[in-house]
Amino acid sequence: MSKFNLLGEVFPDAKSIFAKESSSLENSLKNGIIVLDTNTLLFPFNVNKQKLDEIVSAYRKLAEENRLYVPSHASREFAKNRAVRLGDIYSSVSKMSGSQRDLKRYPILSDIAEYQELVELQKSVFEKEKQIKDKVKSVLNVISNFERSDPVSMAYSEIFNEDVIYDHSIGDTDLEKSFKFRLDNRLPPGYKDGNKPLNAEGDLIIWHTILEIGQEFKNDLVFISSDGKPDWQNNVDKKPFQPRYELIDEYRRASGGKSFHIAPLSQLLEILDTPEETVQRVEWLEHFRPEKAFHEHPYKTNSIDSTIQEMKDWFLSNYEPPENSLPYESREGGYFYIWGGPYELEEVMFDEYGTDVSEHVIRLCIEEIEDEYGVVEWSGVPQNDSIWVSIHPDYETCNDIGSSGMFQVVGINDDNGNDLSQYIDTGQHYSSLKEVLKDLTKALGITVDGELV
Repeated sequence: MSKFNLLGEVFPDAKSIFAKESSSLENSLKNGIIVLDTNTLLFPFNVNKQKLDEIVSAYRKLAEENRLYVPSHASREFAKNRAVRLGDIYSSVSKMSGSQRDLKRYPILSDIAEYQELVELQKSVFEKEKQIKDKVKSVLNVISNFERSDPVSMAYSEIFNEDVIYDHSIGDTDLEKSFKFRLDNRLPPGYKDGNKPLNAEGDLIIWHTILEIGQEFKNDLVFISSDGKPDWQNNVDKKPFQPRYELIDEYRRASGGKSFHIAPLSQLLEILDTPEETVQRVEWLEHFRPEKAFHEHPYKTNSIDSTIQEMKDWFLSNYEPPENSLPYESREGGYFYIWGGPYELEEVMFDEYGTDVSEHVIRLCIEEIEDEYGVVEWSGVPQNDSIWVSIHPDYETCNDIGSSGMFQVVGINDDNGNDLSQYIDTGQHYSSLKEVLKDLTKALGITVDGELV
């Protein structure tokens, strides 16, 4: 297709470029149409039941106001990716059954009281580990039996009915034509997905659904998404800034002059007066940088040296030696893996590349990394500028001694299951969550956010 006067085709009504915006983002969130992206539908798999209920409550309010829509293709993408999310949860739970201690028996020490105490402690640990393994097995059995009965799908079934799911009417022929035009001319959305082997057209189908909603209801619209891809939004310092103007103008023409915005879920929840702790948790997770992964490994045509270099680059962009950024507890004699881990180099490399790269090449890559860094247990790279913790307060002890309204901390856990309670004085009386977070931030040397649970 000719690119002659492409701007004239993309922006056919030049006079409207300087027209006043129909509605601000805030006003559109309060009164306009809300459309949920696939990543937004999948988001509640990252939160607890209480926060899921609060998110769903916000959706219910929008549905009752006839302002909530889910593109049918987003529903299909949710169905496809739901099993992946549950699989990740299943995998993480299964790892909880691993033994944490292995003590060799030395009969020569049997008369030493301290050694006997150690043996008894180990017996109690083994007993606890057996209980953990049995409980993990029970939890895995529950997860395995989820079909459409996982907590997120069950919560959605109460709201996402035929009035909310919006099915596009554009046919496959016109969609394919639109996709080719946008791909050839690098026009949003979807051109960044051109090389995907499956569902490359997914974003474009959702966009045409948005255009049809605008055409039918002639209302301002906010697309709730935390994707931040450059074929949807402009980015400043690698952060989403504003929707691409091509999308704003295309929606304006389809909707009769109305506004199009993109916003994260946290901003919508805040407008809908969702509890502050849930908004903060969602906002923190939105900024959480997931590990990069290669969905395709086109290494069969590459040289061995370039393949190894690409594999090293991937590994070192996602993992680092623990001394780089982990807190170290000298009393406990080890690092606290707040970014995930410890990870074994060999296990990670074979999990990622085992089906695409020969074992010989993988082992050469492992050797190069170990020659440079030594044999270490690896940490995930810092995935945010802060960590999130769950703080367990004890109000009763303080009440008993006349310090009503204050609390002591009986436990602190991060998202990786690390117990961080030793980083504060558990005998101290705190009056607020902020005080605990301040002490943790000072002790760990990194910003700490969190909640009382």
